[in-house]
Amino acid sequence: MNSNASFFYVSESYCWLQIPKCASSSIRIHLNRHTKKDNIYSKKWVSSPYLDKYLNLFNFCFVRNPFDKLVSCYYDKILNHEKWSHKKRQSECIHYMIERNFSFSQFIKMVCGDFYDLDIHWKSYNQYIPKVFLSNAFVGKVENFKNDFYHVCKLLDIPYSDIPHTNKTTHSHFSEYYNRETRNLVIEKHYLDFKTFGYDFS
Repeated sequence: MNSNASFFYVSESYCWLQIPKCASSSIRIHLNRHTKKDNIYSKKWVSSPYLDKYLNLFNFCFVRNPFDKLVSCYYDKILNHEKWSHKKRQSECIHYMIERNFSFSQFIKMVCGDFYDLDIHWKSYNQYIPKVFLSNAFVGKVENFKNDFYHVCKLLDIPYSDIPHTNKTTHSHFSEYYNRETRNLVIEKHYLDFKTFGYDFS
């Protein structure tokens, strides 16, 4: 996966920017079930710069507290990798950390350090969300997913009640995983995400 790639799901009426670890699997399944991509735009996922013509569509995406996103990423990609590693290969840096049995603190130090630019799963949103998209989009939050995605479905005139909950990771509250050093590393690397989307540093 290109570390700077932006993946858009485009139809006649909307443009959704898929952001990893932000309920993207559930959203994608629901959109596939109740909408269709328009051949005018794309028959498959598009990794490309944002296009001006998308401004006329309903634009939306979902974001997540960076602290929580990185805990989820660690559990999904490193700790519980057995559920996917026999089917597909992720980036080399993910397999590097799996093979060395990285702890959460080691993971944070690497994804906020040498590996920061190597995988989109842990990069700052502000590094790959197009600014023109962000200024024109409805930005939902995973923390308020039920209400925010209901708003999206209502605008798209599609059902909401049967949305799946897929690829869920089970773990304690994210605050239990950080020490002062790892907390400060995340704040430094994701400072603009905290500020842009109104997340608390604490």
